[in-house]
Amino acid sequence: MKIRSGFVSNSSSSSFVLIVDKKLWNSEIEKLNKDQKKVVDIYTDGGSGEFKDFLIFNWMTGNNGEYILEEIESALTDEDGEKTEKMIEWFDKFIEKLRKQKDKVKIIETSC
Repeated sequence: MKIRSGFVSNSSSSSFVLIVDKKLWNSEIEKLNKDQKKVVDIYTDGGSGEFKDFLIFNWMTGNNGEYILEEIESALTDEDGEKTEKMIEWFDKFIEKLRKQKDKVKIIETSC
């Protein structure tokens, strides 16, 4: 197993762990529209760890994360998948925006 700190495009599946300052996360979530919040909830599964000052989330993409696509399509009632693709692209940009705040965010990626 390889551990990388950036997104990997040539991997069949990737697992991400996001460690984020709780105040920053809450501030960013407040800015999102209804569909964006749904997508974030699906990717982060509503949160997997909450501590005093930070949150920890994890999710998978690629071959092992196909269920995410199905969940997003269902949540957005997106039969042709067009909206889903746009929301996945948006989520990647959302995470990259968070990543730029290096003192408050850490993303760890493992790929297989």
